[in-house]
Amino acid sequence: MDSRIARIARVVLWISSMVVTYFVGVQVGSQAKPTPVAVAPEVKTGSSRVGSALGTRSEAMTDLIRELPAAEANEAVDSVGYSLMWSKPEKGAAFLVETATPEALPARYAMIVSAWANRNPNDAGAWLNRQPPGPAQDAARATFARTVVRKDPESAFAWARSVTKPEDRTKALRDVVRAWSSRDAKAANQALAASGLGVKEIQAIQGGRQH
Repeated sequence: MDSRIARIARVVLWISSMVVTYFVGVQVGSQAKPTPVAVAPEVKTGSSRVGSALGTRSEAMTDLIRELPAAEANEAVDSVGYSLMWSKPEKGAAFLVETATPEALPARYAMIVSAWANRNPNDAGAWLNRQPPGPAQDAARATFARTVVRKDPESAFAWARSVTKPEDRTKALRDVVRAWSSRDAKAANQALAASGLGVKEIQAIQGGRQH
């Protein structure tokens, strides 16, 4: 890939991130009708392929990034994928998973859930359930549990319970049970008692609670 195209990609990435940041700020900070977000300006280049991609910002950037050398692509994937999560979370999630190395996959799963679950927990949970089960999802499942516990503690407990690594499961369950107990200690205790967890793990979970 021509180094000029790589530089263009980084420029467009910056523009894209600025547009998304502005859009989020308008949505959160204004009670009035949101101001329409301007289309990112076109960067003048000699490549019509790249120039035509700029108007669609983050989504178009995914195709361009796939053609970049691995070292340069890695710098851009997280930012573009995260930006796309705000407008088209299914596509953003697919892009982040598709481009992840095995080592990076757990962090990518957690990033996706963190970005998605606060805005639409049902869709985020359904997506996470469709992913191939395994330890790579542990951080995402724990993140999801901590995110939804205030709204649905029973579901949060089940998600925390599904974490495969024992020490991470204990930490996730401890956080969920602590939050749940602050609102309904009896229900939290009943869930623990019926969980099928070992006595030592239950004690470890309860040991982190504030009575």
